[in-house]
Amino acid sequence: MKINTKVLSVPPYISTSWKNIASLHIEDLSHDLILVVTLHSGARIEIPSLSPPMLEAIFATHAKVMEQEAKTPPAGIQPMPPGMENLGTFLEHNPEQANAPDLPADLIERIKDLTRSLDQFTLEAKPEPHCNCLHCQLTRSMLQAREEREELSAEEVTDADLTFRDWDIVQTKDQLFTVTNPLEPGEQYTVFLGDPVGCTCGEKHCEHIQAVLKS
Repeated sequence: MKINTKVLSVPPYISTSWKNIASLHIEDLSHDLILVVTLHSGARIEIPSLSPPMLEAIFATHAKVMEQEAKTPPAGIQPMPPGMENLGTFLEHNPEQANAPDLPADLIERIKDLTRSLDQFTLEAKPEPHCNCLHCQLTRSMLQAREEREELSAEEVTDADLTFRDWDIVQTKDQLFTVTNPLEPGEQYTVFLGDPVGCTCGEKHCEHIQAVLKS
């Protein structure tokens, strides 16, 4: 028999690590205490005839294992700095933690990445200036991420972007220009700015002449 914070081994009934055990309970059958071990897989193991001190030791060890699991952060998440284990403090500004240490940089980046990934994101809470409590650190990083996302999504429009080309103009000779529709390359005209001014379209004051004069 072996009972520690890593394994529960009671031959010939069970030998497994605590991470595989979902729960323990005792059933009293015909004045015999039976330890029932339920695994995460759904299996049920009954262990009879254990002494009360042995049952107490098993339950005490199980409780210790659960306490250790509760204190261990999920994989990939760094533990909070000392004094910041209570995430409930995120919900409100805490001036008593104004000089708290900075959160780990990788944790801040993960929070910002999550914020950027949200399609819709509103945050009514605002960080207090010069405050480093958990609430202010997290809300500050989330607001920074939202601003960075807005900057990336906003297209920078220049005057050139707002100028739409109606015609492509190429000078072929002195005062002679070829005017082409950029959307319809087959639509092409020749404009002469000499004397007399004219266009192959046949109109005296056509848009083709105007386009060349403005170019």
